[in-house]
Amino acid sequence: MNLNQLEVLVAIVDTGNLTSAGEVVGLTQSAVSYSLSRLEAELGVTLLERGRQGIALTRVGHEVVQHARAILNQTEAIRQKAARERGLTVGKLRFGCVSTVPSRLLTGILRDFQQKYPDIDVVLFEGTPRELVDWLENGVIDIATVTRPEGFALSIPFVQAEITVIVPANHRLAHETAIPLESLTNETFIFCDGP
Repeated sequence: MNLNQLEVLVAIVDTGNLTSAGEVVGLTQSAVSYSLSRLEAELGVTLLERGRQGIALTRVGHEVVQHARAILNQTEAIRQKAARERGLTVGKLRFGCVSTVPSRLLTGILRDFQQKYPDIDVVLFEGTPRELVDWLENGVIDIATVTRPEGFALSIPFVQAEITVIVPANHRLAHETAIPLESLTNETFIFCDGP
């Protein structure tokens, strides 16, 4: 078993197929398949089941992937520590965000970060709030945007935005100049994703 095989396994799980995993790790689809087969043969267990619905982790596959992520994260930490010792800032940041973060804001944040840290690769993951929490807990991503930071050991607000509420003239909140969020709890929303 080697790090490359673990990277391939994690890439397959993250992307959902061998071809996309190959693009992530820089291998052909057949090389990804061979790497997975060698890993399964060495361990003596089936990690992934391949079927018409795609790829699914076996029970032991779930456990192996968790360990593989931990090993890869620790390996990356070692590389970053060694690079810092040489005066370099390098590495990979896996950033998860919800789709409701405006693309202009996200593009600006990522651009500013990459200008400040050009040797750190940012890999963007988009998911639902529940997926982001799961990915954080399982080490799939390093950092994420959340709308409710309660329950997280470390959360730093990075943006505050004004929300414009449009209501009919006869609505109970129509004459308010500022509306507390709690006042909207039982209201029906139509959300606009555009500018």
